[in-house]
Amino acid sequence: MRFRPAATFSCFLIVTGLVSNSFADTLLQMKFTPDETIRHDVTMKMNQEMTVPGQPTISIKMTQVMNLVMTVDKVGDDGLTQVRQRIPRMRMTMEMPLPVKQNMVIDTDGDDPVDPQGKLLAKTLKGMTTGEFRMNISRSGDITDIVIPQEMLDSAKQNPALAQMGNMFSEDGLKQMTKTGQVVFPKKPLNKGDSWDELHDVDSPLGTLRTSRKYTYLGAAEGQEKIGIEASVELIPKVGSPLKVTFKPNKGKGEMLFDNKLGRMTKSSVSAVLETEIEAGAQTILQKVITDTEVKLVTAPATKSESTNSKK
Repeated sequence: MRFRPAATFSCFLIVTGLVSNSFADTLLQMKFTPDETIRHDVTMKMNQEMTVPGQPTISIKMTQVMNLVMTVDKVGDDGLTQVRQRIPRMRMTMEMPLPVKQNMVIDTDGDDPVDPQGKLLAKTLKGMTTGEFRMNISRSGDITDIVIPQEMLDSAKQNPALAQMGNMFSEDGLKQMTKTGQVVFPKKPLNKGDSWDELHDVDSPLGTLRTSRKYTYLGAAEGQEKIGIEASVELIPKVGSPLKVTFKPNKGKGEMLFDNKLGRMTKSSVSAVLETEIEAGAQTILQKVITDTEVKLVTAPATKSESTNSKK
């Protein structure tokens, strides 16, 4: 079976409590100031094992770091905020032991690898760093009116690796993924132990990936607000697909810290295990993916690539 780095790259996305207060006292809200810049770093570590009958197990370790920069253009009287968001830099290291025995190191600020697979993956990552997303964000975190940069759409159309991913990197697919990554808070004050649910669908070549998240307000911690996260993903198969893919029951867990005075998330971490069984003709492929994803607010001075802003 041929290893496909694009499929590995895109693999990835994704408690109830007792009320301790007699009244609701915490209203979680986003806060923005015109012309401010907000930066987050997203780090994902992934261990993947793929077993094909009659072949050695393929093991892959990957670490990906993505810099996110958001610029606030306008804040309305109702709190609805117009922002621009870009990815100035992405870095990836991928270790593939025997039988593949190949390592890759990619930095969109650096030179491309010399091998064909590395060049293709570098092209994929660099395509994600072109242009700026535009969107509106409400006080509760709801995202609307998303505009995908044309440079990114053009890059995706010209990339054969992303063509394998069907609608995922189309305009609609990128809008779906943008909304999936954003928590939306209830519009009412919360007691410790209150929970709320979110459901997001993303189209893929195999069908619809449905991510379910449950958030639980855990109260104050470290001078901020702590929120528990539970997540699971299921696949709604595409009719007529030549592959039969089964997701085993799965659940990711993590926590988020939200600074309600600043009105932004300062840290989030989620760990998840996803096991799948893929039937292709007479062959059954077993796959296990373990991911640890961390998002941190960056307060250090901006790097050169982060400080290079596009025009409004």
